[in-house]
Amino acid sequence: MVYSISGELCVDERPAVRKSSGQTLFSTIGAHSGVLGERSYEAVLWQVLFPLLEAVDTAWKNARSEKVDGGSGSLLIHHSRNTEHKQWAETHVLVLSGIARIFSSKRSSLLSLPSFPRAWTLLLNFIAGGATSANDEVSFAALKSFQEALTPPFSNSMMTPELWRSTWNVYLDIGAKAVTSAVEGSRGPTQAYLTAYAHLFVALFPALQSSLSPSDLAALNKVFARSLVIPLTAEGASSSLLFSSDSSMSPLQDAVYFAYNTLIQVLIIVSCAYCCFLHCTKRSVLLTCVYTPLGSGKDTRSSKIVSWCHPAAH
Repeated sequence: MVYSISGELCVDERPAVRKSSGQTLFSTIGAHSGVLGERSYEAVLWQVLFPLLEAVDTAWKNARSEKVDGGSGSLLIHHSRNTEHKQWAETHVLVLSGIARIFSSKRSSLLSLPSFPRAWTLLLNFIAGGATSANDEVSFAALKSFQEALTPPFSNSMMTPELWRSTWNVYLDIGAKAVTSAVEGSRGPTQAYLTAYAHLFVALFPALQSSLSPSDLAALNKVFARSLVIPLTAEGASSSLLFSSDSSMSPLQDAVYFAYNTLIQVLIIVSCAYCCFLHCTKRSVLLTCVYTPLGSGKDTRSSKIVSWCHPAAH
């Protein structure tokens, strides 16, 4: 009953009420869900959380974009919250991230539920919808929610191969749509978004490392290669200068390097079969990522990757 009432208040027309109710709902579930049994968890998922997420998602998509008039005597509204659409975006971020946090912190309880596969698939659908939206705040938060739901890393045995395949497909689809939007002439994703996307691979890879095929790696490489040639905006350029590493690489280049570093080390260590893959004609899948993203090759780390991939190194 308490969860249901809090959930209803999360879709109140007043943004402040939605925010405080959402914070109360998720902190209460986090603190007291340890006493819930299987039936209670099922009720929380299907009678509170997912109906709430669907309602918020619908309200956000249908919200008006006209500026909100605070009226005489009202407090000034910050430009980031001066439309109904922006206000509902804040609620969307709060609810999706809150549910992802529950999937992370209460994973052992949720995995035992008969409806977990359906719940995980539905969560992925909402994450994909948010991550591929044109709203920077919602899309970035959806990626962070994806990573939250995968933290701490799953072991491969925790989910069926079908669920892992659908998780990987959602990940690839998000990246493909992001880089395609930039190629087609729209503003495209931010550097922060692309960096978070690259970091997300490292969270996914431990459970998927034994099932990824050459075509999976080719699709991943295509996304990474395109992401690294998307022009910087003024905001993205300033962020890159502020947070770039000692190697003079941008945060995005660092993240992509780390993703390939993780991938190549495991491919080399796990089995000779994967090492043979690096020697075969399909090794261009990985070599392309070295020469295209990391530029001139002056950085010692890019040279190290080349030496790993080159047959003479083995």
